[in-house]
Amino acid sequence: MRIKNSVLFENRIYELVGTDITDYIAEKLNIPYRPEGMLYKLAFGDNNNRVKGKSFVFWVYITHGFGGARTKSAKAVKAERVSNWIHADLIAMSHDHVVNIAPEIYLMPDNRGTIDEKGFLSGKVTTKRKMLVKTNAFLKWGGYAETGGFPPSDLSTPVINLLTPYSKQWELYPEKPHQTIKVSV
Repeated sequence: MRIKNSVLFENRIYELVGTDITDYIAEKLNIPYRPEGMLYKLAFGDNNNRVKGKSFVFWVYITHGFGGARTKSAKAVKAERVSNWIHADLIAMSHDHVVNIAPEIYLMPDNRGTIDEKGFLSGKVTTKRKMLVKTNAFLKWGGYAETGGFPPSDLSTPVINLLTPYSKQWELYPEKPHQTIKVSV
């Protein structure tokens, strides 16, 4: 089997030589690996909600992606669908070779409330924001993309910033939640 342009895709490497290159890299970096996707809890910093010793927590779900969508909107909706069944601050997905960034706002029950005489909790909901990110390919046009009838890919990479009030970039943004995720391309 000849591989054009010296581009080695993970599955093709596995099929050709029986090595999962990503698993190998993760093993060498001593980090967890799960090919279907992973939910990470990233906790760092101090003084979350002005509580000493309480870290800032971000939940991040990443996956390679799936399916054979052709249009940009059909590719973007895949990240939105995944975000419907997993609670995370960031959903990052690839597979489609198209960069797309979309914030999604949803309502989360706020546990601070009062119980009335009938036993019902009365309170409020708070808005939460999750970022849906479709990442790019690192392939120039030709070979696989050309054969499959795909357009050239934008090789720009989304940059994801996890921000807290103690971040250097915090003052660049007008809204002031207690933590946020900003993504730029």
